[in-house]
Amino acid sequence: MSSIIYKIFEDIWTNVVYNGKAHEREFLREIHGIHGLKKIATAVNSELILHNKFARFTSIWVDHTPQCYVQKKNGWGKPSCELADLLIIVRNGHSKKVGKALLIQAKMANKPFVLVANNASTKNQLKLMSTKYSFLLSNNTNNPIPYTGNENTSVFNLSNLIGNNYHHQFLQIKKSSSSKKNWPACVSSWIILWPLKKNNADAYSTKLLDMCLHQNTIGADFNFDNNGCDWSQLVKLLFETTVNSARHGTAKGSLQNTVQFMPNDFSDFMKKNYPAELAKRTLNELNKKIKSQENKDKLLDEIDFADGSRSRSHLVENNGETGISTLIIDVTDFD
Repeated sequence: MSSIIYKIFEDIWTNVVYNGKAHEREFLREIHGIHGLKKIATAVNSELILHNKFARFTSIWVDHTPQCYVQKKNGWGKPSCELADLLIIVRNGHSKKVGKALLIQAKMANKPFVLVANNASTKNQLKLMSTKYSFLLSNNTNNPIPYTGNENTSVFNLSNLIGNNYHHQFLQIKKSSSSKKNWPACVSSWIILWPLKKNNADAYSTKLLDMCLHQNTIGADFNFDNNGCDWSQLVKLLFETTVNSARHGTAKGSLQNTVQFMPNDFSDFMKKNYPAELAKRTLNELNKKIKSQENKDKLLDEIDFADGSRSRSHLVENNGETGISTLIIDVTDFD
């Protein structure tokens, strides 16, 4: 695990607590905000460069989450539960249609490795993601109205992913009131886990880097062209509706940011956070690599979408029609 990435996430947690807004929503927003996103992107790139890779981060904040209805004998049952709070998509920088994706449900917690499932929504979510039930995706919390308007394209079954549940995890965020006894100082303030298999729990920063390196410890593979894979089609649907909401100013929230790989900022980051000799050696190697890159010393503020179109990073208005908060990471190998 990179101690720099770990430290960045601890700094973000501390910043939210310091500003007196230590609620789940504010912690997630801080990750999507331009300052938090820039820090995370730079820290991740400081590790990826050692693997001959770099990444661009795009965040779209949606203050809304799709609902799931479980299939029962008489139709789609109540009550519904949230699908997730956050979708992470790591794409191959040369192919926008393949990669790894992860759904995350965030919870404020007093203990890092104990999920408190004391409400119906959490219980239903655990049941949904650990059984072979099909579910109907919807934007409505009261009625099972299909997400796309068509039931045939709004029903999914992810039973082939059940087990390690690398496609769906809980993010335990430390409450500011949590005692050192319950949450030791040596444990990250952000823990990713699947409560039915706790031995896979780890710091969010570690899991995020694992996804960027395409490790088989987190996230499930997707291919937007695989029409026979429910997981791929679910990720594609969420991605496209979220992006379209942001592009047309209808995503509920107020935040969309893009952080391009930035050599100048990266240089300052390395000099500040790494031993002098290591920083110098890494930067010298980096400069050799980016000489052949068209984006040398260039900050792009455009997002490349799966359909080949582009959209400038901007603040978006909201009405909450569709979408889910999404973090898109495009990882590219240096040529």
